[in-house]
Amino acid sequence: MPYCCAVGCTNGEGSGSSFFRFPKDKIVHRLWVARVKRKNWVPTKTTVLCSDHFQGSDYETDPAVLKSVGVKRQLRLKKDAVPSIFVYTETKAKKTRGALEKRHKKQVRIRRCMI
Repeated sequence: MPYCCAVGCTNGEGSGSSFFRFPKDKIVHRLWVARVKRKNWVPTKTTVLCSDHFQGSDYETDPAVLKSVGVKRQLRLKKDAVPSIFVYTETKAKKTRGALEKRHKKQVRIRRCMI
């Protein structure tokens, strides 16, 4: 069962979204990976992104046009399509205790000084 690999996206099979595997073209593949913004992550052959992350102009035929005409057809991305719609959220830090907490606070202070 496919699930979208985008951070924070909960679309899976039955959500009404279409799913797209990462392209084989190395340049476009790298762009997709960069847009997903996951640290130390490598997609597999079966990793997918859902249609919510693409604009209408990324498709061979605009989905809005197909829907308005009443045509149900499998969506196809253009070969150079790159996902561009994401909602990035920062993850909350886990609560720490004792010495680890002090070290974490110190690191945060140092980072703030560097900014």
